[in-house]
Amino acid sequence: MRLHYPHFLSIPTVDICRVSISPQYKIPHSAALILDDTSHVLHPRLKQRYASVLDGRPDVTQEGLWITLTGNTLVKPKVVVRNWAKRRIWNAIVEGLKVRGFDADGCRILPKQEKEANRLAANRGKSKTLSTSAMCLRGTVGIQIMEKLVETNHGEVRRQAEIVATEIIKRCGGDARQHGQSKPPRPTRSSDRG
Repeated sequence: MRLHYPHFLSIPTVDICRVSISPQYKIPHSAALILDDTSHVLHPRLKQRYASVLDGRPDVTQEGLWITLTGNTLVKPKVVVRNWAKRRIWNAIVEGLKVRGFDADGCRILPKQEKEANRLAANRGKSKTLSTSAMCLRGTVGIQIMEKLVETNHGEVRRQAEIVATEIIKRCGGDARQHGQSKPPRPTRSSDRG
């Protein structure tokens, strides 16, 4: 079984990493290599983990963004430097998503009042809460860090990560209106009904 991961995008001003984005859930490249090799020790575990994707059926775990980072293009630095580089780009991309109103999992960040209204409505059994799945980015993002990331200054890393975050939001459904839906309904309080 040969599993295909999305191709890397050509984002003109980003040279510290290569990015592949798919609005569907795809198996990460490293896991796909293990799933191709039935004699691999981790094959049964990964086959169970990605069973819904392999079978083509929706699963409740398919929510938000699946983001994977790989540092396999960094052959010179030691493991500690590769891990530092992964954390560096991860934190910058998460910060770029937060600036645009999404958390690290790709879910819309709600203001404090709406979170409290959702919690209270859920406790009372009301169905007027905001649907979190309608406000989440959906899909798979693969980020392969390049050796240039180690030498690049922090401001440039943040700038390029914000470009990547914008591309993620654009391709993974960050705006509900682009999919033919209106804005999600606002929660109502029971005291408004009098």
